[in-house]
Amino acid sequence: MTTIILVNDIDPAHLEAVKAEMRVLGSPAIRAIDGGDHLIAVEGSHRIRAAAELGLPVAVEILDEDGDIDLRSLDWDDNGYFDEQVVSVREFIEGFTRHPFPLRQPTAEIEVAE
Repeated sequence: MTTIILVNDIDPAHLEAVKAEMRVLGSPAIRAIDGGDHLIAVEGSHRIRAAAELGLPVAVEILDEDGDIDLRSLDWDDNGYFDEQVVSVREFIEGFTRHPFPLRQPTAEIEVAE
């Protein structure tokens, strides 16, 4: 099992809707940052929690620091942390982790799909 820090709080009603979809569609895929002994999700908090509760593995794409990421493809608002819509993953990681997560940020224990 792998610990993953979730980027958003969990809305119980939305979580139930996502779980219902996953019962039909199966395991989700998300993107994350490798934090060493844990992962940091950059999207998909509800998909991750739903998968954990349903016992489904999660396909995790670790962001490659040499690539780019289109911020419009994420399911969260960057709160003005970035000047551009497409940034290097290195810049994204630096910007994303520059703003510490609040204490008690939600986490999940997941099985990472092979």
